[in-house]
Amino acid sequence: MTKKVRDNFTAQTVKFLRERVNNFCSNPDCRRLTSEPKQGGASGINLTGVAAHICAASSLGPRYDESMSTEARKDISNGIWLCNRCARLIDIEPNVYPTELLQQWKKNAELRIFKNSNQKFSSETEVEKELHRALLKSRLQDFSAITNHALSGMANAIHKELKLLDPRLDIYCSHLGNQTLYEIHAAESMQEDTVELKFKPFNNQEFQQKYYDLIAHGSGFECHLKEFTSNSEALNALIPTNLKDGMVILKPKNKHCAILELTDENQNIILELDGTFISGNKSFSINTEKYGGLVKAHFKEISFNEKTIKKSNFDLSIDFSYWDGVELKRLPYFDKVKTIYQKLYEAKTLKAKVIVNGLDLYTAKSSINSDALINPNPV
Repeated sequence: MTKKVRDNFTAQTVKFLRERVNNFCSNPDCRRLTSEPKQGGASGINLTGVAAHICAASSLGPRYDESMSTEARKDISNGIWLCNRCARLIDIEPNVYPTELLQQWKKNAELRIFKNSNQKFSSETEVEKELHRALLKSRLQDFSAITNHALSGMANAIHKELKLLDPRLDIYCSHLGNQTLYEIHAAESMQEDTVELKFKPFNNQEFQQKYYDLIAHGSGFECHLKEFTSNSEALNALIPTNLKDGMVILKPKNKHCAILELTDENQNIILELDGTFISGNKSFSINTEKYGGLVKAHFKEISFNEKTIKKSNFDLSIDFSYWDGVELKRLPYFDKVKTIYQKLYEAKTLKAKVIVNGLDLYTAKSSINSDALINPNPV
């Protein structure tokens, strides 16, 4: 019996065919990866691909070309890298997979690798996120053009897309006039994996001063930005890296409901006002009002160790514009305001107490110069 002679590829040709397509099957409808690490040890690989002949390596084989020389059959130009399944498939049905088609597969597969050279390899999850980003971008661009009837549904869709990009955040959007507004909250499930924000201000010195005031005094601030980055896919999809007219607004969360109690030297209450208390690590401020804003009082950046009320840090005022255009006998809260003024005129000392969550947090006092006040009851 005559032994069939096969014009097999050399080991180097097989290696080149595999590496030129980066271990991917050349079938454009397959593209399976044909190499994986062995699970049973720290070394070795499993190959699930093969260097297949485009024109058969021996007579009676699929697409055999008797005009080809032995050297041509063994040449790399006659080979194509396929997964085991596709290699078997092209040999079972050679009429469906002719020489010209396989040569085109090979050319396109190598061209695809060439175009993606030195590019990041994306996992299935990353590809899914990229699709969500593209979908989100198109929805954001069209958001302002959607009718009011559809705004709610679009807002919910955008919320879901952003949630898929970053489960650590809950981002809600709404449309007001010509502006799209976004409200960003940390998800309740977020623990150690925090969201990081990095931005570059236009004026670094101004930003540093405002940031110091935030920490020291609890003051919120606004600052113009020129660059923004984050470790959140959702925020990066929402906010461009290079900002135009960008602004960061930081609002302190250390606000507390408080009471400012003003008394005289005999502990008689002159005035008690409700307001908001904020603090930093060096000072606190409190803004209060009474009678619908007619009477206002506030401390600004008071050191916790300061026990004397200073004019530069304390202000007690009556907004008389509240009475503009009102008939004299119908002035709102007139009797209340007169009583407060009377008590201030008669007092020699003004004591202030700040009460937060039921605790006496701060007390201070100051003398009152009655000569600076007009006698409310002239003889």
